[in-house]
Amino acid sequence: MASKFPSAFVVVSAALGVGTCLAAPEPTAATPALTREQGMVMLDYEVIPVPGLPSIDLAGFHFFRKFDHGISLGVGGYAPLLRGDYGGFMTFDVTAHIERPIHGRWFANAGLSLGGGGGGKSAEQSKVLSGTGGYAKVYGGVGYAFDDFSVGLNLARFRFTNSVISHTQPNLFVQIPFSYPVGSYASSGLRVPNAEVPAGDGGETSVRLGLDNFRQRNPQGSNKGTINLVNLQYSRYYRSNNY
Repeated sequence: MASKFPSAFVVVSAALGVGTCLAAPEPTAATPALTREQGMVMLDYEVIPVPGLPSIDLAGFHFFRKFDHGISLGVGGYAPLLRGDYGGFMTFDVTAHIERPIHGRWFANAGLSLGGGGGGKSAEQSKVLSGTGGYAKVYGGVGYAFDDFSVGLNLARFRFTNSVISHTQPNLFVQIPFSYPVGSYASSGLRVPNAEVPAGDGGETSVRLGLDNFRQRNPQGSNKGTINLVNLQYSRYYRSNNY
């Protein structure tokens, strides 16, 4: 826990990041070997009825790393897009996803997300919507793969523990595949000659998962405790300091 400082609040941050090595015109004595990994960004949308309250719509963003046999693992979250003014309602989760081809460009997919989050206009409403804060989402359906992206429709079950949010509804999704070069962590900081950088890579890419704790001083609101945040950031560097 952070010590006290003469400022409005104290931030304690821990982050995990992965990225490619920067290209350089001249190689050094040690040149790390790069391999290419497959990834996927999934955007999805669903509208969930809430008993006794307006419906809430959730837009999701997930970043996946693809493995063999159609299996992908990823992290991401959800937040209301157009409906559900519930005081900053947000969730974050880890997801296991699997796909199998059906015929031609058609495929079947299914997945399981486990995470936590919540929100509400008041502490009482937050308990109604979020329950104990943990949730699970199970989904399955079909999709169609175009050249550069895929679209599809799932049937999704979204349930918060001890909450009024527990419903099965249609879930639209868009998948955008991509690939990226990676090297071993032991090679961190080494420069890679241009000849070793796979074609099409012009800069560094990073994905960062951050955990932040905001410790309040002289708070005026009803929440006077430490505020815990989780953030997910995807960055593409076009120059050394611009992303």
